[in-house]
Amino acid sequence: MLRCWCGLNTSLLKLLLASAAVLATAATAAPDTRFYPHLQQLTPRDGTATLAAGAAISGADAADPDALRLLKEILGSLKKGGEGSIQRITVGERGDAAVAKFLDGLPEKSGAYKLLVRPGDLVVVGHDGRGTYYGIQTLRQMLEAGGDAGTLAAADVTDWPDVPFRGVVEGFYGTPWSHEGRLSLIEFFGKHKLNTYIYGPKDDPFHSSPDWRKPYPEADAAKIRELAAACRADKVDFVWAIHPGKDIKWNDEDFKNVLAKFGAMYDLGVRSFAVFFDDISGEGTKADKQAELLNRLHREFVVPKGDVTPLVMCPTQYNKAWSGGDYLETLGRTLDPEIHVMWTGNSVVADLDTPSMEWINSRIRRKAYIWWNFPVSDYVRNHLLLGPVYGNGTDIAELLGGFVSNPMERSEASKVSLFGVADYSWNLKTYDPEIAWRAGIREVMPDAPDRPMPHRSAPKWSASGKHRLPSAAARTTNHCWRKLGRGSTHLGISGLPAWRRSTRRMPSLTTKPTWHGKPFPPRLLRSMKWKRSVARKTAIRINLAC
Repeated sequence: MLRCWCGLNTSLLKLLLASAAVLATAATAAPDTRFYPHLQQLTPRDGTATLAAGAAISGADAADPDALRLLKEILGSLKKGGEGSIQRITVGERGDAAVAKFLDGLPEKSGAYKLLVRPGDLVVVGHDGRGTYYGIQTLRQMLEAGGDAGTLAAADVTDWPDVPFRGVVEGFYGTPWSHEGRLSLIEFFGKHKLNTYIYGPKDDPFHSSPDWRKPYPEADAAKIRELAAACRADKVDFVWAIHPGKDIKWNDEDFKNVLAKFGAMYDLGVRSFAVFFDDISGEGTKADKQAELLNRLHREFVVPKGDVTPLVMCPTQYNKAWSGGDYLETLGRTLDPEIHVMWTGNSVVADLDTPSMEWINSRIRRKAYIWWNFPVSDYVRNHLLLGPVYGNGTDIAELLGGFVSNPMERSEASKVSLFGVADYSWNLKTYDPEIAWRAGIREVMPDAPDRPMPHRSAPKWSASGKHRLPSAAARTTNHCWRKLGRGSTHLGISGLPAWRRSTRRMPSLTTKPTWHGKPFPPRLLRSMKWKRSVARKTAIRINLAC
């Protein structure tokens, strides 16, 4: 939704991720072994159990095949030849005879599951196949936390997601992710219980103008087929988005063009679709015509297919600052209630709270599907945004229809923030930005050295008083301050004059932040992502690549 241009080489990316990992480490080197995303309910039981590769599986004939595949992969990784105390693993979904007696207390929500560990038995039951798959992912984490191969602490787990659709929208301007980067991210999504990947890179010409009416070339189509298959295996909805608004004609011919493109994508294995009308002008911005197109697609494509998920729409007025007239009310009144409507918040880059969510939900007459513009950096592409995921309310779960992050074009570096997005959107009430941030960096850079973070007293942040940075991020910024004060580059890394010259000045600000009562040096301001929310509040999200 925002744009800018710049480049970054791979070796520099690795260096910066390693630097961020060092800075994010707490004063103690002890690893945090809590489960991610944080579990909704965990009840420890007495004793331990051991799991070995030879454990029998009950319910395999009816259980979800992807969950069963993952379970067998985990068992195959255990030490061969030993015998565990767990003789039987019972696995299945609601409706399967094998798990019928274990359903008490299992929420009727997609992705919900129960995991019961006893000295002699192990049970994984999901509300649906996705839930069973997530239960096996939690089993994997429990085995990792057990230390010795195959050791499990006896426990009862009941877990479910707060937000029904959680994940990523590849919706930035600039170089789209590589095919290999996308496949790596899809595996990451499945591992961390993210269930949505919306494919909508602005610079894919077959997603947007000028070629949205045309089929993908054979080689590109093969890659999309592979992405869709990988998403199915990891319980991720691959949502292919079309962006026709720049030159669409509101006639039957262009409706058929959209319908034909959807049909071609369906033949490639796509079962989820979105229509974007963001960042356009002219004829394509009419709310009544947009709603008419979406409603026809729902009636004539989604419903007849039977296996296609509800449509997702990104409106032209996708944030409060850019709203006006009766556009949003028209969508709310005329759009089929099954269709999701995306929203970025009070501005393009914004944090979410109860009043802002109630404002939009009342107009579109449904729960807004959040397109959260972090850690996207297409407006500061000479920066890596590696800071914590913070600022959003932890009391808005019931107001969210979905929550997807728009990341950087640097797919691997984006995993630091996406780890936090996964933790937040699964269990809002227990989310801690600093803990998730440090755990996310350990996930991306597990071999980074552990050492205390250099810091002095944490600075006081956020002149607006609305947000305060997590203390680790504040200490990291102190580190950046000292680096900048010694005359090094704005990254705190010497020997990068070319990248330094590429730094763009941020727009002028109505209110400048202070640090211990002193103005920030201009170079430090440029090494931050300045959060321009409504009234240009001075809440800052730090760019930790410094």
